[in-house]
Amino acid sequence: MNSPSHTAPIRSPRSRATITTGSPRSISTSNRCATSSCAPRTATPSRARTTAACRGGLNIDSNPRIGGGTGSQGNPNLLPFKSKNIDLSAEWYYGPESYVSVGYFTKDVKNFIGTTQLNTPAFNLRNPGSGPRYRQAVAALGTTDNLRVRDYILRNFPASSQVTGTSDAGLLNGNIFGLPEDDLFNFQLSQPFNSDQTANINGWEFAIQHRLWETGFGVILNYTIVNGDAKYDNTLDPNIGQFALTGLSDSANAVGYYDKNGIQARVAYNWRGQFYAGGAFDPTYVEAYGQVDASASVQMTKGLAVFAEAINLTGQGRRGHRRSDNFVTFAQPGYARYSAGLRFNF
Repeated sequence: MNSPSHTAPIRSPRSRATITTGSPRSISTSNRCATSSCAPRTATPSRARTTAACRGGLNIDSNPRIGGGTGSQGNPNLLPFKSKNIDLSAEWYYGPESYVSVGYFTKDVKNFIGTTQLNTPAFNLRNPGSGPRYRQAVAALGTTDNLRVRDYILRNFPASSQVTGTSDAGLLNGNIFGLPEDDLFNFQLSQPFNSDQTANINGWEFAIQHRLWETGFGVILNYTIVNGDAKYDNTLDPNIGQFALTGLSDSANAVGYYDKNGIQARVAYNWRGQFYAGGAFDPTYVEAYGQVDASASVQMTKGLAVFAEAINLTGQGRRGHRRSDNFVTFAQPGYARYSAGLRFNF
């Protein structure tokens, strides 16, 4: 999750009336502006995710059990996201470097990438715990107890096994090797796919920037509300996968700034609400997070400035959990980070 930027542009009022045709469409007067747009878009998920997902390779986890193994397989046939977007916005520039804006957006999205489970053999690997030797042992012993079955195979099939020791109960321990006549190992593979689900994402964006007369001081406030019609339901059966939108949450920024006489300074609070991060069968949530950042610079001469910056001044940490807040999946301590230097523009 990238924290919202703590630097925001200072806008100046429009100076003349204009109308632009096409998409987007905007109408503005000397201090008001309304904009609308409607357009299809094609986009891909994060590069790291698509690079791994689009490969067709097969990876299996080490040490599969008698009941089978696990692994993952790519999908080179994945399609990019497609969406139909409508964006509306209105701005009022009521003073120098001061404005109020509101925007509404809605997006109908398809070709979401989900994860499915495939049950399949891999690399012709044979399961020594499921084959003629295993079935003969179960028939002779009248039990499926793994320790006794292993002891039977080690004693009766020395050519395809290796004894490594004896347990306190007098049962043999060792390795049993797979044979061509054994059953194939079953692997449960996770594979990405394009879901046939569609979803709508919509929300509002509110912003205000106000300069405090000619003092050089000002404030910037913005708040974004995001809604989606595909949310994860923690109360449903965990054995059934769910389609849900990831990464949706409200966010806000509050900035106080000073910009005058070659001196710039900003203090910002950046916040993002809790969001669903993924997991069709076992969800992961990243909890709400906020941090305070600050920066300042002084123009020494033309083109030369001294600057200092502090990130996460309060040392805010991060945390994530599963269905319950008590099932914590990660907890990262936060640390303040400081930097300073000279900046020269040619």
